[in-house]
Formats: sequence, C-alpha cells, structure tokens
Amino acid sequence: MKLTIKLLSLAVATALAGTNVAVAQEQNEDTEVIQVRGIRGSLDKAVGIKRTSSGVVDAISAEDIGKFPDTNLAESLQRITGISIDRNNNEGSQVTVRGFGPSFNLVTLNGRQMPTSNALGNDSAGGRTNSRSFSFEEISADSVSGVEVFKTGKAHVSSGGIGATIDIKTSRPLDLEDNTLMFKVQGNIDTSNEKGDDITPEVSGLFSKVLETDMGNLGFLVNASFSKRDSRKEFVAVNGWINDRANTWMPGIDDSNIDRTKNPDGWYWAPQDFSINTSDHERERTNAQFVLQYAPNDDWVATLDYTLSRYDEEIERTNIAWWYDYWKVQGTADSNGTVIDATTANHRINHYGFYNDLETENDSFGVNLTWQATDELQFELDYHDSTSESQPDGTVAENLAILSGKEFDDDLTLNATNGVPTVNILDRNGDSFTTEGLIGDLGIARGYQVKNDIEQLQLHGKWDLDFGPLIGLNFGVSDTDFKYDSSRRLQFSFLSELDFSELEIDWVKINGVPGLNTAAEFDPKHLLALGEEQGLIAPEFPADLDRVKEETTAMYVSADLEFEVAGYDVNVNAGLRYEDTDVTGSSQSNLPYAYQYVTISELLPLYYDNGATLESLKASYDEYLPNLDINVNLTDDLIARFAVSRTMTRSDLPALSPATNLTMYRPGGPYTAGQGNPGLEPYTSDNIDLSLEWYYTEASYVSIGYFDKSVENFIGTDTEQRIINGADGSPLTDPSINPRPGCPDGENPQCQSQPGDPIMNWDVTTPMNMEDASVDGWEMALQHVFGETGFGTIINATFVDGDVEYDVFSVEQTVALTGLSDSANFVGFYEKDGIQVRVAYNWRDDFLLKTDQPARGDEPVFTEAYGQWDMNASYDIDDNFTVFVDAINITGEDARSHGRFKNQLIDSQEYKTRYAIGVRGKF
Repeated sequence: MKLTIKLLSLAVATALAGTNVAVAQEQNEDTEVIQVRGIRGSLDKAVGIKRTSSGVVDAISAEDIGKFPDTNLAESLQRITGISIDRNNNEGSQVTVRGFGPSFNLVTLNGRQMPTSNALGNDSAGGRTNSRSFSFEEISADSVSGVEVFKTGKAHVSSGGIGATIDIKTSRPLDLEDNTLMFKVQGNIDTSNEKGDDITPEVSGLFSKVLETDMGNLGFLVNASFSKRDSRKEFVAVNGWINDRANTWMPGIDDSNIDRTKNPDGWYWAPQDFSINTSDHERERTNAQFVLQYAPNDDWVATLDYTLSRYDEEIERTNIAWWYDYWKVQGTADSNGTVIDATTANHRINHYGFYNDLETENDSFGVNLTWQATDELQFELDYHDSTSESQPDGTVAENLAILSGKEFDDDLTLNATNGVPTVNILDRNGDSFTTEGLIGDLGIARGYQVKNDIEQLQLHGKWDLDFGPLIGLNFGVSDTDFKYDSSRRLQFSFLSELDFSELEIDWVKINGVPGLNTAAEFDPKHLLALGEEQGLIAPEFPADLDRVKEETTAMYVSADLEFEVAGYDVNVNAGLRYEDTDVTGSSQSNLPYAYQYVTISELLPLYYDNGATLESLKASYDEYLPNLDINVNLTDDLIARFAVSRTMTRSDLPALSPATNLTMYRPGGPYTAGQGNPGLEPYTSDNIDLSLEWYYTEASYVSIGYFDKSVENFIGTDTEQRIINGADGSPLTDPSINPRPGCPDGENPQCQSQPGDPIMNWDVTTPMNMEDASVDGWEMALQHVFGETGFGTIINATFVDGDVEYDVFSVEQTVALTGLSDSANFVGFYEKDGIQVRVAYNWRDDFLLKTDQPARGDEPVFTEAYGQWDMNASYDIDDNFTVFVDAINITGEDARSHGRFKNQLIDSQEYKTRYAIGVRGKF
C-alpha cells in the first residue's frame, strides 16, 4: 500500500511512547446510571442519532446487547424510510435505498469497506450477479449493536454509495459494562421445509470483560453465533424471452395481432424455455468476532479485532423443463407482442437434477488507535485487511445432470395469456413420464471461484476550535487497495451412452402448473459418478480468469460551524473529499477453436489445452466530492435541513474485465457475447436534500423530506455485430447450418466447424458510459410513543420518480435505473411490564430489477409489487431471562417477476411462513 508502511510505523512508535506516560486513574463518584432498553430505548437512541447528525442520517439501535429488532439485518433495515430489500429464498439479502439498487450502496463495518464474493453469478436461477453489493444473509443480527445510514454525502465517509452508505457497528468491550454475558438459544421452524429438520438450531453468545489494572484498562470481547435453516423453494421459471420481428429467427409466429400504434416495429417475444423447480436447502451460518482493547490512560485506546463469517449452503433441486428451438416455435403474438401459446412440436422433456455446494468465507483483521493528543485535538488510525472468498477449497459450485426422453415425440405448449402459465403436453408414445422412456443427456459442472480482498488504511483527525463560528475541523487521508479475482469453472459432458440402471429414480408430484405436476427425482451426484465410472465425463474446460485491481488514495477536510441568524441557531458542515483511483483490468480467457454440432439444439465449444490469451487494460480517474449540510433549529424541537453533495459509485466488477465471453451459441444462432471495459468512469451524482423534522416528545417525531439526485456517467450497453476469431486465429463458424451427413453427433469429426461453414456473426455487448439520469422523491415518517401506555407506532413512506424509465416496446434502450420503486412501512408495538409485541408490514411497489434475464442479456426483469407481515413477541421472565417468538411472512405471500409484460413470466416463487421460538439471557 502507498501509505501503509509510513503511517503504521508512525502509529506504532507513538503508541509505544504513549505507554510510558504515567497512568493517572481518576476516582469517580458513584452515580446511578439508568439505561432504557427494549423497543422504546432503541427508538430513543436512533432518534438521538438522527436529530444530532448533520445531513440526513437514519439509524437502528439494538434493543439490548445481542437483541436486534429483526432476526435478519436486511429485514431490520427495510423499516427505515427509503430502504427496500431484495429477498433470496424468502430471506432479506440486499438493499435498495431511494430507488438505487444494491450496487449503488456501500456497506461498511465499523467504518471499513467490506469485500464480497459469490460463486454462482448469473449461471443459475436465483444466483446473484458478481458485484460489489453486500449480502446481508451472511451476517447475524445478533452481533450488531447498531446501523447508521448516511443518505447524504460526507467528506469523511468512504465513497461508493450514491443511494447511501450503510455503516454496521459492532460492540467494543470498553463501551460495555465491566462484565457482560449474553446468550440466545432458539429453534427455527420453516414451514416450507419437506426434507430437512422441522426445527433447526440458532445459538449466539457474547462475553465481555474489562480488567482495571495499574497499567490501564484491558478489555476483551468474544461474540459468536451459529444458525441452521432447512427450507424448500418451489418456483416456475423462464430463463429468457427471445425477441424477433418479421419472422427472421422464428418463422412460425403469427404477428398479425400486434398493436402497431404501441409496437410500430412489430417486435414479438417467445420463451426460450420453461421449467418447474423444487429445491431443498440446508444453510449454515457461523459468525464470530474477537476484540481486544487496551487503554493505558484517558488519552489512548488501542483495539485489535478479528471478524469472521462462514456461510455454507447445500441445495438439491429437481427440475422438469424443455427448451424451444426457435426455428420450430409456432404461436400467436398478442397485442403487445408476447407469444401467448408458444409450441414446439416433435420435441422432448428434460428432467434435471441439481446439486449446489456453496461456501463463502469472510475474514477481517483490524487495528485501531485513537489518541486524544490535547483537549482539542484527536487522531484515529485504522487499518484492516479483509477477504471474502467463495469456494475456497476449489469445489465446483453447481453440478447438474439431465435425463431426457428417448424420442422427440412430444408437442409442448406454454400458454401465457394472462400471466398464469398453463401447459399442454401431447405425448405420442406415452413414455415421457416413465423410467423406460428416459435416456442420459448431459452432465454439467459450473460456477465461480472468487476472492475479493480489501486492504485499507485510514487516518482521521478532529480539531475542536473556538474561533468565532468555526467550532471544529475534520481531516483525514486514506489508502485502499481493492483486489478481485474470479475464475470461471465449466465442465460439459454428453451422457447419451450412459447406463443408469443402478440409478434410483422416483416419480414425484411437484407443485407445478395446470398440465404438468410430475417429475423424475434422482441423485445427480450418483448419476455423474456413474458417468465417471463409464468414462463419459469430459475434462473441465480451461478456466477463464479475471482480475480487477483498484488503488484509491483519498483525502478530505471539513469544517463545523455554529452561528445565529435572525435569532435561529444554525449548524453547518462543509467538506471536500478528493479521490484518485488507478484501475487495472486483466483477463486470461479461452476461446474455442471450433464448435461440435452435437444435437439439434446444442453446439459444444472445443478448446486447445493451452489456448488462453492474456488481456490487460489500465485506466485512472479522480473525483472531487464536496458536501454542504445546513441545519437550522427553528425551535427547540423543530429542525430544518438543507444538504448538497456529490457522491459516486464504481462500476460493477464484471463490467471492468476486458475478456470476451461467448454467452450464447445455439445452432443457427443467435450468437451473443459480452466484453468488459476497464475504462468505465464511475457513476457520479449531484444531490440535493431538504427536510423538516419535529421532535415533539421523547422517542417521537414527524418528518418530511425531499431529495433530488442527478446522475452522470450512467452505464448502458452498446451492441455491435462482429466476427470473432477462434483460438487458431480464424473466424468461428457454425457447422449446423449446412450439416454434413451423420450430423448432429457428439463424436463425429465431420460435425466440427470447418473453414467453409457459415461464419458466425456475433452480437457483442460492451458497457459504456452513456446517458445522464435524475431521480427525485419524497420521504415521510411518523414515529409516536403513546405516553406511558406502552403502545407506539412507526409509519413511513417513500415516493420515488426518475426520468430514465424502461420503454418496454424498445429493443434498443440500453440505459435504465434499476430498483426504482415506492415503498411503505407500518409498525405497531406494545411494551410494558416485561411484555413486548411488535407487528410490522412492509410494502414495495413493482420495479425494474435488472436489464438482463438469466439467459438473455438484452431483455429486462421486473419484480412485481410485494407486501409482507411480520410479528415478534417476548416476555421478560425476570431481569435475566426473556422468552420470545418471531413470525416472518405470516400470510405466506409469494413473489413473482416478469419480462417486458406481465404475461412474460420470469420467475414465480412460493414463500411460506417462518417461525423462531427461543430464550435470551443476560448477566
């Protein structure tokens, strides 16, 4: 690191000098400290943070040590005005703030930027894109003491969050009572579970102790938790909708019903596939933190900390599906252009078995030194080295095996008239749902091995002044090294000759759709092992390696001012942050030298053993990020705020990789590819915030706020047709268009690409800085405690609008703002005489989730409106023990997403209620 050696050397030398200072222990008179805990205490602390902050800041505080309002941190955050969440398997995963999705928000842990990694990317249904966005599934809420959400830019806050910067705070021993012991034991009951344990354990504990010695105070803290969850996920899905017009790719589509006033070019969309899925999940999560603090005197505090999390999930999925060969699709387009009765004749049904073994390890080691140099001057030096690694032991994330019908004798129709799909199957031989009618098809292993490392050094200074209106200066410098390494794994084996007579196959009823509710259930690991024994498993393709390295140096200064204008107290914070970033994107990618025409729907890429090409590109940029926060105390309880700032968010990681990735290559086309761009400039946003807040009584307030964000360098995509040369330097060609005798065949060399075959014209998509965009909205909140009755309520809503909406009739739009949606919360609670009850409802309107479908990079995904009721209740048996019960998604709401129109199904998931029952103790 650029600054690490010098600053750490200075810090260590100064710290050692500080230990020689005579220790003076002041005797304090005994005073009674009354701590208000529970819901009301938590709300009161959060209100205090919001009220005294400059700019717009919201907060959540733990109700007690190890007791956060919700069992999941993301689900707690969604109660804050302007925050919505994305769910994965009915559990809060990522956050959207003021309409800006997960990639636009920075998550820090105790002010430190945290790494993230993901083994599936977009290779599997439900996988998250490899991005900078933090997954809250991996951290237990029991280890969190509070969360602060900075919605306006601050000079001292690390850049990266246009939507917000979310700082997760954990406990420190010198901040707690002298000796603290906390534990929680609970049983988790997921009503969706079918194969796992009906009740799974979750335990957590915290122990903190402070030793007062002649050499100062020594504190240590251990905080650990373990959680297990068994669940079932049932969903139907379409991986993508293929667009076409004038029967170019799909000659069998009747487009006469298309309303040309809305869709003048006559585009229509047909499903690429259809599947019904049942997956059983076993998830284990372990979190721990170890903290050692030493305060030799009142001026010095040294902190060592180590934080870890381990996230392991095993998934077994049964899937019944079919693919559409676009040249054979028959159907009729409705007025919008959706093919509502897509039929493929003389086809066959596929039965999939998936096995996912997902593992993520997060480790963070940190050192912090604070020094009160004088009564007015304070310094803080913080260093951490943090790593997130997916599949650290090299295990492939996902294995799947496919059994298919022996004969192409099925006519398969997906009816999508009103968005609720139904299926018609004409099985001519009557054997598509019998073991005797199956044949081995494919074995696939795929996923990513990812390592993300962040090494960061920060030096902060605070100088309290009494110089007229100037009451303080804040200044600092930081150095951040960000490294992201990703290795894409892929293995593809043809199993048509497989003898699977030893394989146990059960024909099971699944929660499907009208016309299809039976599937073949089998163990894919056993099937692939049989393939290995019979010599049918092909070698793994050469791995594609991507690396992104960013080196950022930042410095900032801000001033705090207090003065009076026309009798009103005014507080001002004015700051400037400067950042300079060097980016290096490098790739080691493998292009095929040819394709094998193996079936009427599959081309297999063929690779040389040592055919990798190296690409490396460098870029740099710098940004000035000013902020001005003005708070005016109109009365003792009424505060008006005005804030302007400039913030930035860096591009997602795959967009910075220079490699060319071939994403789709079906026989006859289409052929699609993507290439990253390390030269992308970051998103920057000029922000205006106005708010009025009335704190009319304890733990109660009402507020209204307006925000406006003008975003530059918005990233879209540019697509151009080009010829791509293979590993041998010649253009890639398609052997399926004019097939030779005996083709398709997986082993016949005549079915390989030859120079005389038609050249493949690829649609290559590249991310580019393109348009500007603006977002504005209103936030309204009411928090009220009804005196000493014990009752209280929280009601808030956010209304967001933007000028970059997605035009569902345009196939050329490349820029759109994801995550933009209105949201609202209602919380009602009662707390008195040791009884706590809280009921919460969260609602989010429909929104654009992303602009790429799992198998169609140029088509959008919209998530439909969703609302959910949660409840928790507890009873304090005595001062030490509390029993509690939580219920999540009480009414069992389902989630659904679609393409351009509601009848273009992408994903429909059935969610069920989860319960937790347990006991909490504190001593």
